Amino acid sequence: MANLRIIPLNYFDDAVNLTATTEAAGMDIENTQITARSKFWRSTATGACTIQGNWGGDGRKINSYALFRHNMHGGTVRVYLYSDSAWTTGIYDSTALTVPSTALGDFDWGSDPLGTTSNDPLLYESPYVAWLGATYTAASFKIVLGGTPASGEAYWQIGRIWLGKYWESAYNPAPGVEMGWVQDADRYRSRGGSLRTSSSGARWRTLTMNLGMVSASDRSTLLDMQAQVGLERDVVVSVFPALTGRLERDYVLDAKFTQLDPIAHAYTVHSGRLALEEV
Repeated sequence: MANLRIIPLNYFDDAVNLTATTEAAGMDIENTQITARSKFWRSTATGACTIQGNWGGDGRKINSYALFRHNMHGGTVRVYLYSDSAWTTGIYDSTALTVPSTALGDFDWGSDPLGTTSNDPLLYESPYVAWLGATYTAASFKIVLGGTPASGEAYWQIGRIWLGKYWESAYNPAPGVEMGWVQDADRYRSRGGSLRTSSSGARWRTLTMNLGMVSASDRSTLLDMQAQVGLERDVVVSVFPALTGRLERDYVLDAKFTQLDPIAHAYTVHSGRLALEEV
């Protein structure tokens, strides 16, 4: 079983010469490089669509990729990495991988008992994360989408795309990891005692965990991560990576640290606390 993983830097955000074969008006692929929920990329049709970019002659080390706030369920994603900036010398091909969709009769991420549909209220909140078997130094990439979404929508839509290199903790979090939903709404009691709630606002998840043991090398990594990411940049965190099931998916967040807790030193071991909030 893999331990806690965090992708601290999104190299997709650094990509230049970024293009998509189709883009709906005002829904450019560059929207996937920011965290605003109101921004996303949308294609003009389903079927084959290619997103590509490079780093202007520079390279990045990549061993994972992810999609957030997307409708790729039931479709396929194929990631290519290249050692050159011109998309000619391939070093990695994920093959066309199907993004999991709810099977008939399953009660999965959303509430629809007959599968994932556009009526599923949690459809776009089901992330997709892939962990590569090795780390590749890439100068360019292509992401090829295919098939049709299980939702029946006539377009692809993605809010956030990640390409990065994950860090895996030497030790898993201590028992008591807390994850739950928060909703932006006002609640009050009427004169008659009825509980009133304002019109429902957005919802998001929070995740808090204690790292009961932190190795010497992880201590340095965590301190560097806090300094580099701060409170303003997002990270991908997975408490149960590579399980390929509901437990993994429930505990995968594109999130920001809500506070930068210090690393505690206790005799020969270290400990720390991580608190995050979904973007």
